[in-house]
Amino acid sequence: GGEHGRRYIMWDDTFQDAQRVTTIRIFSNFLGRNIGTWNGSGYEGAEFQDGTFSLPSLSYLLIDTNGNYLNGAFFSTSGAPALRELHSNGVGWGNAFTDGTPFPSFNSNTQLYRVDLRNNKFKGTISLNNLNKLRFFYASNNIINSIGSLSNLSRLNYFYVGDNQITGSVPDFSAAAPNLQFVGLNNNQFNAYVLGSLRTMTRIRSLDLSNNFLNVQNIDNILVDLLINYNNA
Repeated sequence: GGEHGRRYIMWDDTFQDAQRVTTIRIFSNFLGRNIGTWNGSGYEGAEFQDGTFSLPSLSYLLIDTNGNYLNGAFFSTSGAPALRELHSNGVGWGNAFTDGTPFPSFNSNTQLYRVDLRNNKFKGTISLNNLNKLRFFYASNNIINSIGSLSNLSRLNYFYVGDNQITGSVPDFSAAAPNLQFVGLNNNQFNAYVLGSLRTMTRIRSLDLSNNFLNVQNIDNILVDLLINYNNA
């Protein structure tokens, strides 16, 4: 049902009694503005009602419209503490707002293994802490402008945040994610590098820093650290 023939999912009502559900896939080439909130007089941006849900057994969540149709605010995943995989690539989160929608916090999702939120309009800061099961992280092609705290990411192998608006120093992964192998920081606004930040990354295989604002000295320091890294390995 729904006003004016629109169909939309009221998240709380639909799943509040499904406490044992472990997998949800919402996928359609024609899934448009039908995950959202009706305010009584008009249909607001495509988002989950109240922005929260409680599914303690949920481990896999895929939301894919294949066409940037869900353009509202993202939702809190704190009600899914068992979540291992979150996929919502190219859905359009944040497109309804001039400055996008905040990148989600995963402080309550310590079981996360894979996050894929590429090709949306997430803004703000990426912070990843105490996610020692996280292996794959993809957030390329958004409007994220900074990388905040990174800690206890011992299993992280893939970290891709290219095509954003991230400024400041190239992140120091040495303590937080010593097992990183593939890093994509291309097409951002990084303009500094702290000597030693990559020196102990002995498993690194690919590092893409193309199209940033790094100067010659920055590049020289990066190459020095990677050479020391290689020799140590």
